[in-house]
This record gives sequence, structure tokens and C-alpha cells, in this order.
Amino acid sequence: MAKFYAVKKGKKPGIYKSWLDCQEQVKGFSGAIYKSFASLEEAEAFIKSGSTSVSKAWQDEEVRWLNKDGKSEQEDGDTMIVYVDGSYDKKSGYFGYGGVVLYQDTKKTYKGGRNTEGLAKMRNVAGEIIAAMHAVKIARNAGAKSVIIYHDYMGIAEWALKSWQAKNENTKAYQAFMQEQANDLIIGFVKVQAHTGNRYNEEADQLAKDGILQALSAN
Repeated sequence: MAKFYAVKKGKKPGIYKSWLDCQEQVKGFSGAIYKSFASLEEAEAFIKSGSTSVSKAWQDEEVRWLNKDGKSEQEDGDTMIVYVDGSYDKKSGYFGYGGVVLYQDTKKTYKGGRNTEGLAKMRNVAGEIIAAMHAVKIARNAGAKSVIIYHDYMGIAEWALKSWQAKNENTKAYQAFMQEQANDLIIGFVKVQAHTGNRYNEEADQLAKDGILQALSAN
């Protein structure tokens, strides 16, 4: 039986005939509201209805906010979504970082690589940290009111939220950076599973690998 997917709140609200098309509009969009229907009429009624309650619809992944009142403030704000990842090349000792930025109907990417002493000892985790810090800097430079960082390494959120103890100078610096930035930028985190077909997570992973190659070719 054919289904109609109504996106009430997403990147581009509307009615879609396939789950893949619907998913593209809601994935990475905080607070997305969408639902499937058996008929076009029901889908249209859902779109036109004044309520935006999620009691009868699906809502996107739960965001862990660094700021105490992040969720309520973010809902009325201008949000940037950034998928981040890191990589490490054992042979060269270089780590890489990459990110996919989704903001105001545009998509941009960034990547890079280093072999900075101390950081490189953390391997791919170093790339994850640098990628997350870049995400915050990009959000600030763009004038976004909030940024949600999608990551597959748990420490990205745990260190920032002080759920994990920062035990070395690099994690301490990362934690301090995030805490300071959260004074006037709303920051949230969403954990995603690595290598499970998540489009933007996979792209960030490849960007991190490319960042290493880019750094090596520059030397």
C-alpha cells in the first residue's frame, strides 16, 4: 500500500511519496515533525493543522544540551547542524578531521589534517575534538544562535558536558573551550552510530580521511 510522508517541520516542509525523500528533509533537523499516512488527504490535513504537537508524530533525535536552557532557547533560534568525524593514519602519524555543515538551506564541508605532537597520540579522537571545535567556530562566525553537533565518538559530548573527567591537556583544553563558548552560544550534541549508512556521518568520515591526504600532499 502506498504511503504519504508529511513533513510538518523540517528542512523543506511538504508531502513526500518515499521514506528516503522524507528522511532527507528531517535528518539532522532538530525538532523535526513528520508522520506517514495512507491517504494524501490525511497527509494534507496534517500539514495544514495548526498544532505542532509531536504526540502523534515522530520527533528527531534527543539533543543533549550544554546550556541549561538550551532546548527552549534553541526552538526560537537560528540553528546550525554539523556532522563531525576524525581519522588517523598509523603509517604517517597524521590525524584528520572533517565536518558537514547544514545551515539555512545550504551545505558546506571542511577538512584538514595534522601531526601535532601530543594531539597525534590521541589518534582519531584528536580529529574528533578538532572537528567539533571547528563546528563551534563556524557557527559563531556565521552568526548562528545555536549549533547541534552530530558525532559518533561518545567523548565529544561527555567531555564537553563534564560527564567524563578530562585527564590530559588536550581534553582539558577541549572541555574549557566548549564551556566558555556555551556562555553565549547554544550548543547541543547528538550521538550517532558510526558506519551505519548515516549519509552525513559517512561523508564526515570520508572528509577526515581526505584531510590526512591533503595534509600529507602539502608537505
